[in-house]
Amino acid sequence: MRGLTVALAFAGCLTIPAPATGADVALVASMGQPPFADPEWPQAGLATEILQAALGHSPDTLQHDLIWQDRESAFPELLAGAGADIGFPWIGADCNGAGAVTPVCRRFHFSDPIAEVAVLLFTTTTGEFLFRELSDLDGRTLCRPARHYTTEAASAEPSVVGAATPAGCFALLIAGDVDAVAIDEFTGVQQLFALGLTETVVPLPRPLETQTLHAVIPRTHWRGTT
Repeated sequence: MRGLTVALAFAGCLTIPAPATGADVALVASMGQPPFADPEWPQAGLATEILQAALGHSPDTLQHDLIWQDRESAFPELLAGAGADIGFPWIGADCNGAGAVTPVCRRFHFSDPIAEVAVLLFTTTTGEFLFRELSDLDGRTLCRPARHYTTEAASAEPSVVGAATPAGCFALLIAGDVDAVAIDEFTGVQQLFALGLTETVVPLPRPLETQTLHAVIPRTHWRGTT
């Protein structure tokens, strides 16, 4: 695992109004993002375990509720402040650079990174796909599954096609319709075993990109900066 970082300082001074349920903090987790957040995983995922541990180690132990939602529905709930305090795991944004004016940077504070995710290219063992630099992708077609640690900029590349699920992308790869599947290393390897592709598909060693995962708090939150 690359660069897993506990951000206990994020919760060290956290004092925020109680949600409607009566707990000190309401956490909104985006489900279906294993191994970081998924109710079916041990401890509900790595990011869930880290954030819950952080809240438990604050000077005044904070009682919390954990709310599972699709990311699409969690976003407006956080914006509206409807009893939700912290959302996770969210892909980091460049809010100190060129991306500072994007909607997500204008609306949310980001915690320090909770984890780092490498997005790899998975290709067939019979193919001749060398990836040493970005120019090696010229003329190639990649498949990215929906909602799996993808950025808008990367998804907008003309050589990228989408699929509803990781399995859908790997089916396109086996059929020869795409040259590689771009997916985070954890989900990619899990899919190889689940689909019986360990002998026919391999990840390339050079990451396509590396992304950080964070907890977010609305900028409208009265204690959002702490």
